[in-house]
Amino acid sequence: MVDNGAKFTTTIKNYSLFFSVMVVETLVIVPCIVFTTINLVAFDADTYKEYHPDFSEIIKFQFLTPILAVQVLWILTNVLSTLTTHMTIPYLFIPNIVIVMISFVVCLVIIGPSVEFVLQSKIAWTVTAFFVGLIIFVIALLAFITIRIATFRKLVKKKKTVQGTAEKPTAIQAEAQPIPPAPPSIPEIDEVSTSFSRRSTMSINDDRYEIPPKM
Repeated sequence: MVDNGAKFTTTIKNYSLFFSVMVVETLVIVPCIVFTTINLVAFDADTYKEYHPDFSEIIKFQFLTPILAVQVLWILTNVLSTLTTHMTIPYLFIPNIVIVMISFVVCLVIIGPSVEFVLQSKIAWTVTAFFVGLIIFVIALLAFITIRIATFRKLVKKKKTVQGTAEKPTAIQAEAQPIPPAPPSIPEIDEVSTSFSRRSTMSINDDRYEIPPKM
């Protein structure tokens, strides 16, 4: 348990910029989810337009459901990407990058009606604040996407390094393993038979030969 906590602390230090992005996005997305959910549950199209006459000109009621789906997926993939950095599984990071890019496109689409609303001289503090905040958030999203891609590449590099380190000791052990000595060869039967001689080993010469006595 202590080792996991220390490992997670090390992960936060190594990816501090990425985790800072997660915190900022959470602080922005969670209120947006609450606002969108309340409007979907409490209002219908007419009531929504009545309570938000200016805002409803920018984001129509029928677009709230897909926007909520993107927001929820954004939060879920943020959690997944956080676990991915801890477990060093880089390819689980891809869904988060895709969702953030989709969110970036959605923000760009929303900017269009916002600009049109402002150009029509329908100045309202709510729309003005929303428009300025949206522009800032879009610029920040570009930086967030860049940070995510850099984090993904760092995870891939770390994964390859870990795999290479795990494979090297195995290869070294295989090379350092001594070759077992060959078993002693057993001579064949013919070689054994020819190694023994039936001749007498006692040397006989003329000097030591004695004639046996006659009977």
